[in-house]
Parts: sequence; C-alpha cells; structure tokens
Amino acid sequence: MLTAACLFLGLAALFAATRSHWLDDWDSVNFAFGLDDFDVTKHWPHPPGYPVYIAAGKLVYRVIADHAGALTLVSALSGGAVASMFYVLERRHSDWPVALCATLIMALSPMFWLQSGLALTDMFGMVFVVAFLLVEGATTTTPPVAGLEWVKTNRPDAILYSGSLRRHAEFYWREGKTVAEPKTEADCIEFRKVLESGRPVLSTNSQLCGIDGRSSSSSSAMRAFTTSTTSSRSSPMAKALAPRVETQSANT
Repeated sequence: MLTAACLFLGLAALFAATRSHWLDDWDSVNFAFGLDDFDVTKHWPHPPGYPVYIAAGKLVYRVIADHAGALTLVSALSGGAVASMFYVLERRHSDWPVALCATLIMALSPMFWLQSGLALTDMFGMVFVVAFLLVEGATTTTPPVAGLEWVKTNRPDAILYSGSLRRHAEFYWREGKTVAEPKTEADCIEFRKVLESGRPVLSTNSQLCGIDGRSSSSSSAMRAFTTSTTSSRSSPMAKALAPRVETQSANT
C-alpha cells in the first residue's frame, strides 16, 4: 500500500505540473460552463450532463478559481488514482517489480499522460472502471492463478476439470490437460472413463456428474475422485483456491 500511495502522490504531482492551461476541446468549454451554471438543456455541459464529474470539478473550483485549472487538476488527480489502483490490481498476479514496471509504462505512455492533463472526462471515468475491477476481483469466486501453480508443481500429470481456471490454463499451463466441467451425459461418460483409468483428476467443483467430491461413500472407481476431499480445506490447493473451492485428486 505504501508503494501505491507513493505512486499516487508522485504521478498526480507530475500530471498536475504538466497539465494543460487551456480548454483544449469544445467539450472542455461546455464543462467549464457547467461549473458556473449546470444546465444540460444549454449544453452546459452537453448530454448526458456528467453530474459526478461536474460535482468533482465544482469542489476543486472552490479552491482554484480557474475553470481550466480546476478541470485539469481533476484529471491529474484521476490519473494518479488510476495508476495507483492499477498497481494494486497488478500486485494480485505479479511480484512488485513487475507490477511497478507495468504501472509506470502505462502511466508514462503518451496517451495516458495526455489524458491526465486535459479538461475531459476520460481519466475521471477510468477511476470508476479500475475501482470496479478492484472490488470485483476481491469478491469474485473465480480461483486465482496461484491454483494452477499448485497443480503444475504437485499434480503435473492430472486432468483439471474447471470452467473458471480453463481460460487461465491456456496461458499459464499450456503443457497441462485442462478441460471444461462435464455438462452433458456424453461428457459425464467420458469423465467416468477417466476416473476408471486411474489418471489423477482435479476439479474446482466438488460436484461433477452427480458425484459428490466431499463424500467417501462412492464406489471404488469413484473413490479416486474423492480421496483427498476429507482434508481438502487444509490442503495447499484449497488454500490457493480459497474461499469456496474443493480439491479432488485421484492419487492422493
């Protein structure tokens, strides 16, 4: 969090120091009119009115009695906020040097830097987009890529049945075998054949084809699928795929 805070302060200061001193676009002129008299019927500003952006601009305008200065400062602060939140988002998947480099490459790219200094809504709107990604990523039940790392290390010969991890495996575990969860009766027949063959099987779903991965009362052929589930919540795979994912393995 300290790095994210430093990124916000440093980049916001940079964008503020290099921001435009003018209303560079006709839309910017409409926004400036809106600071004095919010009236969408007069295109002050133009529809849909951007009430949240105008409200933020009015707050800054109370401190800086300059239309262009207030609106461009909103963009500069927004640019710093977007970059810092992007860093936090990237840290969920990468080490801090990678996340920091990715953030700086993005923030110092010409288009990002330009939009962080104009009296337009682009960067202000990005604040809400990245904030949504942060919240959605914190509450989603989609397993993180860390789960694939556990599979690659501990069960490289396993077949992974997962809808949520399949798209990640296309990039992070191309050498492995990952298939979608069986949906049809034909899929379930193939799934049972895999179980009967004795090949290790993993799944991020505790219920497949009517088989309860948390139960130990299945037949010998099906037990291979459920062997490790009695302790799955304390297993490395379960921890990696927390909070609501069961782990099954054929040869545990």
